[in-house]
Amino acid sequence: MARLRDPDDALLDVAASLALSHSRLDEPTRSVFRQLGVLVADFTTELAVAVVDAPAETDVEATLRLLLRRSMVGYDAERGRWRLHDLVRDLAGGYLESAGEWEATMWRYADACLQIAEETQQRYVSGGDDVLPALARFEAERPHLDAARLWAAAHAGSARGDRLLVADSVATNKTGFLRYDLGREMMPQTLRALAAARRLGDRRSEGLILNQLGHLYLNLGDVDQAIVYHRQQLDLVRSDGDRSGEVRALNGLAIAYTQLGQLRRAIETNKQHLALVRAMGNPRGEAMARCNLGLAHLYLGEPERALSYLEPALAAVRELGDQYGESVILNNIGVAHLAVGDARRAAEDGEQALDLACVMGDKFLEAEVLSDTSPAMVALGQTETGIRYCDRALAIAREIQAHQVEAKALLALGRTHAATADFGRAQAAFEEALAILLSIGDRYGQAECSWQLGQTLLGQDPARAMDLLRAAVSYQRDIGHAQAAEHAVMLDRLVAGEPPRGHAAGLPANR
Repeated sequence: MARLRDPDDALLDVAASLALSHSRLDEPTRSVFRQLGVLVADFTTELAVAVVDAPAETDVEATLRLLLRRSMVGYDAERGRWRLHDLVRDLAGGYLESAGEWEATMWRYADACLQIAEETQQRYVSGGDDVLPALARFEAERPHLDAARLWAAAHAGSARGDRLLVADSVATNKTGFLRYDLGREMMPQTLRALAAARRLGDRRSEGLILNQLGHLYLNLGDVDQAIVYHRQQLDLVRSDGDRSGEVRALNGLAIAYTQLGQLRRAIETNKQHLALVRAMGNPRGEAMARCNLGLAHLYLGEPERALSYLEPALAAVRELGDQYGESVILNNIGVAHLAVGDARRAAEDGEQALDLACVMGDKFLEAEVLSDTSPAMVALGQTETGIRYCDRALAIAREIQAHQVEAKALLALGRTHAATADFGRAQAAFEEALAILLSIGDRYGQAECSWQLGQTLLGQDPARAMDLLRAAVSYQRDIGHAQAAEHAVMLDRLVAGEPPRGHAAGLPANR
């Protein structure tokens, strides 16, 4: 502002011109104007009304229209949103600070943003036709939500700041997964919220935030750390008799055990989860428990049994209007259909799941579905589409730092190259996937990748190939995989010197 003036021409002074416009306003209008200085982006009338502590008998909306006529605010009629030019905002903020009103106005701003976050998430969770409008509102208001969170973080340790940090974390624990960078944005804000909940002694919120942290670490590929948080959550909610919290903790632990390849433990946990949600009359929880059971049976090489859990779960989430659940379950059903040899239906399931993930803007889910649908495309002879899906999944996974999904995409890419006899590229993809899977402790993924890589290396490094194949079969035996005996026979034939009978005879459940 200080630079926007000509010292030799008093008429060319932006600050003076704006100050003159401000001086011509009456005091009630000046009061409204200066309080608008906290708003970091364009805003609705409703937000302005919530933030501004208007003098008696002052109509905030009418005052905004007056400021519009005076060219001190702008208005986008199509979007129904007001805006302040950056310089005008700076001017208003300066007057607000001079009046000693900045802090009080910021707290009202933060409280109003929290209400927006709560309303938006509630609308998103209700599902159906409310999902997309809720996400659109979140996008429009996100600059304000972020500003409120920064204000709360700056006041961490005070009771009011801690309450706001906790409430914000709980109010964005669904929508945040779709719109925030999980590692760089959501993780630090959730850890701050956990510390705040513990300072406040707010055990219910602490349980919710522990659950959120568990899922964050799951998505980022640190499954061991996810289990740490979900176990802390389970201990906390059981000691408090919080059955809803117990449902969430069991769900998170079941997913974590599945991702680690501890499938029998996952099934046992899923059954506890299913029994609890049935007793509570929780249809969505029951659908997701069935989904998780179906996934575990997929990994055990039992696709028909998996479908017996997945198909009723799909019907339930569709009735509930749960688009996220529908996308997840459709993707798993597609994998099951491919495992029983129905590639066309698998591709159709995958495409539906992909459409839903893209509409919601869920990058993590989009990458998963792309990886899982790629083998179906290859089986249908659409190899270029399969490779394109893998490449797209890989790019997304790396962008959002989802290491397990990155390994899944690499594994699918390797299988695609192997199917077209491009064994050099197949080996490179498998090697990279195996390194990631070893780093995150995913035993199922390691076994699947070892089987694929072992077959690829049979002609050039038979000793390493056999070690990899033995490791894969050993793991299958450990978990009781339905095809462990069949694969052991295949391995014995290779040991006896018989040539392999085709590269594609790998673990049936593509991850």
